[in-house]
Amino acid sequence: MKVNKLNGISRATISLVGLYAIYLILLALSINRHELWGDELHSFNIAKASSTFGDLNYNSRYEGHPPLWYTLLFIVTRFSHEPVYMQYLHFFISALLAFVLVFRLKFSLLQNVLILFSYFFFYEYGVLSRNYALGLFFALLICSEFQKGEQLKAWKYYLFLFLLTQTHVLGFMLAASFQVYFLMCLKSEKPGMKLKHLLFSALMLMPALYFIFPPSNSALGTDFWLSIWTKDRLFMSMQAPIKAFMPIPAFWEDHFWNTEFLIAMQSRFGLLKFILPVLSLFLLFIVVYILRADKKALLFFVVNLVLTLTFSLIFPLSSSRYVGFLFVAFIVAFSLSGQSQLLTKKQSSAFYTLLVLQFCGTMIGVSKDWSLPFSESNHVKSLYTQVPDKSTLITDYWCLNDAVAFLDEPVYCVGFNTQKSFLLWDKALKQLMQEDSLYTKGTAAAMLLNHKTVLYLMTNKNAEELNESDVHFLLSYQVDLIRNYSEAIEKHSNLYLYRISLKQ
Repeated sequence: MKVNKLNGISRATISLVGLYAIYLILLALSINRHELWGDELHSFNIAKASSTFGDLNYNSRYEGHPPLWYTLLFIVTRFSHEPVYMQYLHFFISALLAFVLVFRLKFSLLQNVLILFSYFFFYEYGVLSRNYALGLFFALLICSEFQKGEQLKAWKYYLFLFLLTQTHVLGFMLAASFQVYFLMCLKSEKPGMKLKHLLFSALMLMPALYFIFPPSNSALGTDFWLSIWTKDRLFMSMQAPIKAFMPIPAFWEDHFWNTEFLIAMQSRFGLLKFILPVLSLFLLFIVVYILRADKKALLFFVVNLVLTLTFSLIFPLSSSRYVGFLFVAFIVAFSLSGQSQLLTKKQSSAFYTLLVLQFCGTMIGVSKDWSLPFSESNHVKSLYTQVPDKSTLITDYWCLNDAVAFLDEPVYCVGFNTQKSFLLWDKALKQLMQEDSLYTKGTAAAMLLNHKTVLYLMTNKNAEELNESDVHFLLSYQVDLIRNYSEAIEKHSNLYLYRISLKQ
């Protein structure tokens, strides 16, 4: 077969290089236009405030996440406390995973385009700086190892598998699915060989459980999630395939993030409540139809699906980012099956339909993020300039991450009645979240401690939300709005500065 070449380089390679360059440019521009929000800054603050790896281990134990992302942030924060460096790190990780996808895996050019710019690969796990991209990176590396067939090096596979477990609980479930696939692929008939690999499985998977299950005094332990369990959790789990394979946001809403347009339309069209469960099953049928030629790859996806849905019975999969690994598992399974060039016409139509739906979600998410602030956190310093010299700034636990990240110093947090550098999801925070007079009591304590009759409160809440949180606050103090930034896409990421004084 004749291959078109230009100066000794195949046109296919030139196309892939061009695609990769376009991806990097668009990703860099999108990250630059994205304003960091509380969850992103929370991880950064933990790493920044930890003096040693021992501190980091203790502080991150309450997160329910394995430590790899926090370890990388710990290294970054030894050199700079500017949050933008976290985005540089995340861009580098995204660039690596895109490199593996484009140059190491056997996808066609069109498939590469649509996967690279799918909603989860590009926006949710690319633009937002969280630990999901690390999991995606190691998953793709494992796929590239499996493509080597009998030349696969077990030590390298287990190294990538271990690192995958250290990214996120979703990465852990993906790793468990990989190990089931790996055991199915073993052809050796030597006695005890599978037992040996089962022992390796335990060695690779078990350490992550130490971090996934937080300490007994955690505010977000298993007991907490079970205590608030309702039958709505079942309906949420049933919607997971829709959020994973049709991640088109409710584009008409200002706070579009973490929405799905069909699920959002249920309030207008009651019939959708009956249609959506059927649609979820139909989407899973399409996935099975595409993967059916390779039973081991199909098993990989089914194991991941079962693990995800089982986990969802305890931890609610309310956000798109939590169910996105179902789509990742589908792409991984498709890669493992080696079917990129072997699809029937109907399978090809189904596969590309799923990818186009992802691309539509990306277009909406990225265009919104470019035109509106995702978060108003980057205005923290601007608000702080409105606080007079020698005056005292206080904040609440919702806004603490924003204030600490951009002021680069501890801030007095109402309720804790002390300066805080980051939030620890322990029982103290749980009690604080249940306090119905948080602002009234917290302000009184702050005035007494700082010997002030006037304070300045930086918060994510408007006056109505403050009143809902503490009905006594606006009655007990004179609360005057100084300035606000309130156009954030993420609905809890607006910024308000209030002058708090005693009523005359």
